[in-house]
Amino acid sequence: MMAWCGSVARDADREVLTDADIDAAGSRSPRSPPTSSVIDAQRSTKCAVSVYTNTMTRAATLIHEARRDAGLSLRALANRSDVSYTTICRIERGHIDPTTSTLRKLLNALGEDLELGRRRAIPTSELAALANAWHLDLAGEVQPDWTRLRSFVDYLTRRPQDAIAAIATKPQGSGSDFFDNLLAGMAEKISDDSGVARPAWTRRIRSLIDPWESIGTPRMRAAAATSTPPQFAARKIFIPAATLWRQN
Repeated sequence: MMAWCGSVARDADREVLTDADIDAAGSRSPRSPPTSSVIDAQRSTKCAVSVYTNTMTRAATLIHEARRDAGLSLRALANRSDVSYTTICRIERGHIDPTTSTLRKLLNALGEDLELGRRRAIPTSELAALANAWHLDLAGEVQPDWTRLRSFVDYLTRRPQDAIAAIATKPQGSGSDFFDNLLAGMAEKISDDSGVARPAWTRRIRSLIDPWESIGTPRMRAAAATSTPPQFAARKIFIPAATLWRQN
């Protein structure tokens, strides 16, 4: 399920150990993780990672690249940072947005600091503009840009009178059946919540054959299924409503 997590990544002069390497080697590791003195030395350089509230910089990329540069496996980082292995894997795959405190714990464990910046976001007023709001994760799977999608939903929460116009135009095909269904499900839920007819274009988006659900334990997936909006469930997408709609 997380095949890329067990791969071996190499740059010009370093082999980055992964959990598969450690399991295969047992207690004999060809290269030890950085010692505390190395981490302290890295910190003394005041190396900082800047995170801005836009979609160009992703937590998944930040953590994966920082972990790779430090030469730590996922499990080694989990032990060093006191953040669970599962959580780190989900962050690196772009399946969850970590809190600032979690990001700081992970980066500090890797010898880096976290700097936060801000700039005003430009809200998206049309669903059709979100056709490109996705990226491929390190496993080659489509991951939505949840920040942009939530921003659109927040915009309509503030301006419900714009709902009909915002979802009237069919988004261009994204190349991903999953993402096309996600946008269609959003349009259907917005329509149903507003008490207006669904856009005709949503009927032309065929539901998924295989279900899509976020990675997690069986209990987490079951909880997500029970809190999935019916518009998404009908399209075999199982995500909690709170993923996009803020809870009052």
